[in-house]
Amino acid sequence: MPQAAPAVSGTPAAFTAPRMRQPSLKDPRLSIGIVLVALSVWLGAWALDTGRTLETAYIPARTIQAGEEITANDLQPIDVELGQQLSSYLTPENLTPGSVALEPLRQGQLIPIVATGSPDDVTSRIIAVPITGQLPAQVNAGSIVDLWFAPAQDNTGETEDPTSVATGLTVAQIPEEGGAFGVGTNSYLHVVVPEDNIADVLAATQTKGALTALPVPHTTPQAPSGSTEDTTTTGTDTEGDNS
Repeated sequence: MPQAAPAVSGTPAAFTAPRMRQPSLKDPRLSIGIVLVALSVWLGAWALDTGRTLETAYIPARTIQAGEEITANDLQPIDVELGQQLSSYLTPENLTPGSVALEPLRQGQLIPIVATGSPDDVTSRIIAVPITGQLPAQVNAGSIVDLWFAPAQDNTGETEDPTSVATGLTVAQIPEEGGAFGVGTNSYLHVVVPEDNIADVLAATQTKGALTALPVPHTTPQAPSGSTEDTTTTGTDTEGDNS
């Protein structure tokens, strides 16, 4: 049979846990830890910076209208990270002297290289369009608008539904005699019209009815500088026809 374990006599010794000491600012381990953390942060930031390649591209310092020459005074250089896509935008390396805007170039946006060219490449025109009624407050030089036309009543008293004439047109100028304080019932807009829409816009200005400019939301108006009188095609005054 197994024998019973002998009894242990006496009182066991009490166990004393080591006391934790509060860290001291003079402890060299604390200073070393701070240095290591700061060094790791700096190395991480340095690695990110060395891995990025920033190059220079141009953005317009103001809105440049179609047909206007692009000069250094109109451009603002910025640092961008576009990689192989950089060649698709205007840069100091691909800016050609005498280049003009083939379409409105909006302030603060990168300039696609296909939106620049020679004066012979310009196909859009600036047309003065009579707008029935006062212009919306959101319409300013540089705004984007859609043009709609509502035909006048025919001899039977019937009216056709309004139709879209052109979309995404840039307002080049609002003459002083137009706008909210225009004379009579019409206001005038000078809008940049692509070649494909010129015939429709001119036909609408010559037809009895009402032309309306609808501002496109989320576009930032920018006032273009310089005169556009030399390139403006003025439509026939239809104030009497539209009334």
